[in-house]
Amino acid sequence: MTPEQRAALREAAKKATPGPWFMEPDETSPDILAAPGVVARTVASDMPRQVDALNAAFIAAANPAAVLALLDENARMREALKTIANADDHVASCDLRVVARHHLGPRA
Repeated sequence: MTPEQRAALREAAKKATPGPWFMEPDETSPDILAAPGVVARTVASDMPRQVDALNAAFIAAANPAAVLALLDENARMREALKTIANADDHVASCDLRVVARHHLGPRA
């Protein structure tokens, strides 16, 4: 993913309804709600209803907050990799766990 694609995705996520997003099944096809009473999308296809429901659940899970969290995590990891890549040979050979923990936290 290019920096431009990451920036565009972040911008789109910030402009979207923040949620909470969730899937609400109905008689004909599942709805994806961006907030209570706000239908973001009705999922309907030629696929079996169960597949539509699974797709709707995934789309609801990939909501703006989740996308922003993934982008933030990606940025932290990229920063950690940049730090490691720019470390001198002594630092790099000593203990890269310290660098990873600094950027990613102790549970990295």
